[in-house]
Amino acid sequence: MFCRNCGTQNADGVKFCRACGNPMDQVEPAAPVNAAPAPGYAPNPGYNPNVRYAPRPARAPLPPIMKKIPGIAIIVAIVCALLPWFGIKYYGEADYFSLFYLFANFSEWTQDFGAVMMYVFTIACIAAPFVCMYFNSKKLPWGKFVAIGAALLAFILMFLVKEYLGVSSLKTHIGFYFYMIAMLGSGVVDFVNESYR
Repeated sequence: MFCRNCGTQNADGVKFCRACGNPMDQVEPAAPVNAAPAPGYAPNPGYNPNVRYAPRPARAPLPPIMKKIPGIAIIVAIVCALLPWFGIKYYGEADYFSLFYLFANFSEWTQDFGAVMMYVFTIACIAAPFVCMYFNSKKLPWGKFVAIGAALLAFILMFLVKEYLGVSSLKTHIGFYFYMIAMLGSGVVDFVNESYR
């Protein structure tokens, strides 16, 4: 046992330090190396005291561009709301309209359930990039779900428009495809960025 005053090693059971005379009765001897474990103790499965365990290596940081991709994708998605999403060919002519057109010209639609649903989905698709941008600025983890959900809404909107117009010649155009890629890409990259936090 060691003296608490001067650190000199003394024999177990002595009352005073042989070097400085400090009382040793308050110092308890160290527990033997082969002491029994506390009740209820169980070693970790697979633990081997003879094997040295190296710490888990740190993951390599993400490239800086990964932090910028969601913002770029959201800006692309906003621009895509103004590009042609759908096109209809009739009598040798073509008519194109964008997602923003659907939203801005709702008064021209017949006010039935199909038109209302298209209006709701159009608002959701246009608002989704702004919601994602807000979540990214606040570092909230829900932006990726909004991005993926908006891409799914775009698919639903496409089928709603086709069903409502009742035409088989309805074709999707560049704005729709770029919107889908931008929103899905934003969701995937957001997910990766959140996983590396």
